[in-house]
Amino acid sequence: MKSEPPEAVLARIMVVHFHIEIVYSTELWYQALPDAETIIRRAAARVWEYQNSQKSAELCILLTNDDEVRALNHEYRGKDQPTNVLSFIMGEEINQGDTIHLGDIVLAMETVWAEAVQYEKLLSAHVSHLVVHGLLHLFGYDHVTRDSAKDMEAVEVSILADLGIADPYKILPKVAG
Repeated sequence: MKSEPPEAVLARIMVVHFHIEIVYSTELWYQALPDAETIIRRAAARVWEYQNSQKSAELCILLTNDDEVRALNHEYRGKDQPTNVLSFIMGEEINQGDTIHLGDIVLAMETVWAEAVQYEKLLSAHVSHLVVHGLLHLFGYDHVTRDSAKDMEAVEVSILADLGIADPYKILPKVAG
């Protein structure tokens, strides 16, 4: 029987720490999606696995309302309107290079809820998608050009499929009747 080199065994058993802090600034999230933390952690963990990072990382997710997101969107992006998700990239190493603070993701309940209703999605599926989308931004993905948008969407669709969530970019025709 062939044995593995020690570094292969170590790589296989190494546990990389991924800490997610979830902060609520409105009761709306508790009311609309009581299992939000489980949904968010599951989606974020899948992105982390997809990235196959060998570093430890931390991430903060703020669950808030449209007013707070509007203020942040205005201050940091010059857009005086709420949006569904904002990502703030940090990418800084802390603890002497052991851990990377990836950044912060902010979700606006009223906008997220309205979009889920508009596109006839489960709120949990839409939140999962936005967490995946926001976290991919923190890993450097963007949708500035058509090519980069296609690449990012393909990764999102793949990760969401692993989570049992349908392609959010596929527009399904309405059934008459």
